[in-house]
Amino acid sequence: MSKIITESGMKFGPFEDKYLYEIEKSKMVQTLQIKIVEIIIYYKKSLIFLEAKSSSPDPNQAFSDRQCNFDEYIKDVSRKFINSVNIFVSICIKRNKDKISTELEKIDFSTTNIKLLLVIKDHKMEWLSPINDALKFRLNDLCKSLNINPSNILTINDTMAKEKKLLV
Repeated sequence: MSKIITESGMKFGPFEDKYLYEIEKSKMVQTLQIKIVEIIIYYKKSLIFLEAKSSSPDPNQAFSDRQCNFDEYIKDVSRKFINSVNIFVSICIKRNKDKISTELEKIDFSTTNIKLLLVIKDHKMEWLSPINDALKFRLNDLCKSLNINPSNILTINDTMAKEKKLLV
């Protein structure tokens, strides 16, 4: 069975249920009261931690009050990725209990790409790179500790997500 997930005004999918973990809807995660991404999906031989946003601050406002908003935005998105990776790993090693599919439990992490994907609706192309660079900087320790290639941190807009067949 496949499912379409609506987040931030975008329709993601369809994704097969057996490869989808709706972490944001998890009762276990909700009891922890931490910020997490919308979904985790095994898609095209990659485990994707997907965060959807309807907007972002202008990263080019470096010397204004808006820069504070940009820095907070990057911290918030980074925290969601870090928490979500930690939660998922903790479930896989049975430190936390939550219902995930057998297919997700059986993922061989030694051969699976881990991708941290931020999708921003109606976003300007020229703003994507500065956001992605800031996320790579902020997530550097996570990448090093789990051997995640920094090129697997991706910031795209909805047009690019459609091209990758992540959006309906």
